[in-house]
Amino acid sequence: MSNLSFTIDDMDTVRANAREMAIIDAKEKAKRLEGDLDVKFIRLTGFYENEDQRFYEERVMMSADSAMGGAISAPSLPTGENKVVSNVTLIYEVR
Repeated sequence: MSNLSFTIDDMDTVRANAREMAIIDAKEKAKRLEGDLDVKFIRLTGFYENEDQRFYEERVMMSADSAMGGAISAPSLPTGENKVVSNVTLIYEVR
């Protein structure tokens, strides 16, 4: 078995969920910053997004025994993950 890869069927939905989670996280951080900085965020004036899809794959290597002519072990599935990252920047008017 070689060149096995896993894909995401509905990447748009996954990206939208990642963006939604990033926006929720950014808004929570903004609320904490209001108190820390002793300011008031009046309104959202800008939004920027940077998406980055990263694929991580761990390949299965041949065992030392099989490389030296010994018994060949049964194939195993590689483990790994598809990871979608969404970075957002929220810009607020401050008073």
